Amino acid sequence: MSEEKERSWLWILLPVFFFMPGGIISYFALKDSDQRLSKMSLYLGAAVTMGMIPIIVISSIMMAGMFFMDGMPFDMYIDESYMHEMDHNMEQDMMVDESMYEMTP
Repeated sequence: MSEEKERSWLWILLPVFFFMPGGIISYFALKDSDQRLSKMSLYLGAAVTMGMIPIIVISSIMMAGMFFMDGMPFDMYIDESYMHEMDHNMEQDMMVDESMYEMTP
């Protein structure tokens, strides 16, 4: 019977940040010294991966939907009618200084 020694709980951070690959790495790094922690890190890596899949899919669908909308949220910065509603000083700040492009090195 092999003797198990207690390892640091910081190994749990590997699957938290690197999902399943981090769980597999920590499993193989700890399997001979602390079997309980190695199995826990492998299961945690699988759980975090499964939990992140819906978040990634939903956010990808939402981002793809933004590109097919008629008006994107940042269109207000491009729309000229928005510029007329702003204060005159703000309008001057947002305009590009054309003299910058005329400068010669």
